Amino acid sequence: MFASHYVGTDLGFDAAQIIQTHIDDMFTRASGLLIAEYLRPALAQTRRCDETVLTILTPERHRIPVVVNARMHPRDEDCVCWTILRAEKRHKLHDALLRSHELLEKRANRLRKLASTDELTGLFNRREFLKRAGESLTFSAQNGTSVALVIADVDHFKRVNDTFGHDAGDDVLRELAHRLRHACRAGELLARYGGEEFSFCLEGLSLAAVRGFAQRMHQVASEVRAPDKPISISMGIGLHFDGTGKTLTQTLKEADDALYAAKQAGRNRTFILDGEKLITGT
Repeated sequence: MFASHYVGTDLGFDAAQIIQTHIDDMFTRASGLLIAEYLRPALAQTRRCDETVLTILTPERHRIPVVVNARMHPRDEDCVCWTILRAEKRHKLHDALLRSHELLEKRANRLRKLASTDELTGLFNRREFLKRAGESLTFSAQNGTSVALVIADVDHFKRVNDTFGHDAGDDVLRELAHRLRHACRAGELLARYGGEEFSFCLEGLSLAAVRGFAQRMHQVASEVRAPDKPISISMGIGLHFDGTGKTLTQTLKEADDALYAAKQAGRNRTFILDGEKLITGT
């Protein structure tokens, strides 16, 4: 048996004594079990085992992580050649790579969130809304479900900015977004559409349920002050049903036209447009 000077200089063993010691006795109990259950069976089957990470226990009871390679001697079945290298740097590099990977994942998640989220309100932004609404309309066409697209606009919002300043206007939008988000139920998607406009995508609702949703949102908006009096919103809704053949752009155009009609009729109300049929909601 032969042991190189590395055993003494780097692993802390007496090279002359170690050749009288069983190889398993150099390792911790857990590593000894790994040798018995994995490394030796691998040697018996393939005559080699590469880059197994184990832990050596030095005579001074220090634990040293090592990388072990083992080979059966080509001419002596009872002889195993062991290569044992300290692995602290390897472990440090591995840990550093893990930390870097976690940091990159966090940054990537943040970028994804920024790309889909409105900075002021924390709601989905227009781009994310259009993407999800498009998916809802595709599902509607394939499964025969209904979708309603809603555009809501804060009435006389310019007056808030002109009278109280843009900071007050931002506070109104944040408060309204917060209240609308908590009032939304399952199947009701909310986004900031742009400026003082918010948008909703409602899946699987009847016309009566869509009207009920509009009433609920009007009530929620009336609880927000701007800051001298409650605000109100006007809403336009476009309807999409299986078989109508309407696209996302067409359905949004109907919602926008219905919103314009609600504004022209005096604000603080909802109109629904289904094709050319204009329906007063609330």
